[in-house]
Amino acid sequence: MQQDAVTLSQLSTYIRDLISDADIRVWVVAEIHSVSFNRHCYIECVEKSEITGDIVARLKFNMWANVAREVLAKFRAETGHELAAGMKIMVYATINYHELYGMSGTITAINPDYTLGDLEKQRRATIQKLEEDGVIDMNKQLELPTAIQDVAVISSETAAGYGDFCNQLLSNQFGLKYNIKLYSALVQGREAPQSIISALESIAAEEDLPDVVVIIRGGGSRADLLCFDDYDLASNIAQFPVPVVTGIGHDRDTSVADIVAHTQMKTPTAVAGFLIDHNTVLLASIEQLNQQVLDLSVGRVDANIQRIEQLASYLNMASQTMINRLALDLDKLHFELKQISANAVIKEQQRVERLNEVLLALNPSNLLKKGYTLTSADGHRVKKASDAKSGAKLVTLTSDGKIVSVVQ
Repeated sequence: MQQDAVTLSQLSTYIRDLISDADIRVWVVAEIHSVSFNRHCYIECVEKSEITGDIVARLKFNMWANVAREVLAKFRAETGHELAAGMKIMVYATINYHELYGMSGTITAINPDYTLGDLEKQRRATIQKLEEDGVIDMNKQLELPTAIQDVAVISSETAAGYGDFCNQLLSNQFGLKYNIKLYSALVQGREAPQSIISALESIAAEEDLPDVVVIIRGGGSRADLLCFDDYDLASNIAQFPVPVVTGIGHDRDTSVADIVAHTQMKTPTAVAGFLIDHNTVLLASIEQLNQQVLDLSVGRVDANIQRIEQLASYLNMASQTMINRLALDLDKLHFELKQISANAVIKEQQRVERLNEVLLALNPSNLLKKGYTLTSADGHRVKKASDAKSGAKLVTLTSDGKIVSVVQ
């Protein structure tokens, strides 16, 4: 039995004519899966299951260059974002069908209020979950080291912000020294959160943890920074054991990563300024202490000099008093010695006179004058008769001469 059939191109033409005749113009809500520009704007949108997260529908859209310029400028002005993967949008599109490329949509308008509401809804949900987890302020409660020297930097190595940060920090006017170690990571796009988390894990695995972790990038559109609203990334930053300082580079908005970080600065150079200011406060404290020590030392030296001068004056007076007292004592001793020596001389003179009198009294001449005689035999005194032997020659002295005789 032969059945009627159409060719594929006939079927495609039939579908195209149906859709074209229907003139389908509709507001469509979807999530951007990818976006690219090649003069015109090409957006692939998807819808995901709220239960499994699986993609349940997919459609490609385009915006012609003349429309894209106006629509994207308005979207950027009202949201502060560029179109980016993961962003939910509401677009007004004409649905088309092409025999070769299938169904697609041509966008003529985008509702920025829908995207703002969805982004803020996601952001608030992330913040609420961090609060419920009890981790949102954990990193803020860490104390910065007294002096910051070892700095771990999470950034793209080629980012201009990284170079600006290094130049600002290492060329500071105070000559402060810092050790910078880069942990390279993606800092925009869908893969950025996991890339930054991996960098944090590498830092945590180091034997010696740094003083601070710095997450920086060189600015960019708000859409480029959506990765910093990621829950897993924010949770890792909040619970990191080292203070985290962010300098993501946007002035108007604050990301969830900024909220959970220990300190948020607007730009990489602002982060460098913060680290320099932190150490200069310590430097000023040290200089102040040095000045206080110097002042105390000078004061102590001055006080000691005054004390020494007082002691010197006292010693001078005391020594002069003692010298005067000793001089008086010496004068007294000199007088006493003169008295003692004079008395001794008189006593000696008296003793000499008495001895002289004794000597005079004992002088043989005086005895002879009194009638006594002195006899000797052969040059020896004769004290008794037996001392004179027979025939000995005797000499007898008298007061006026001598008598010579012979013993019979």
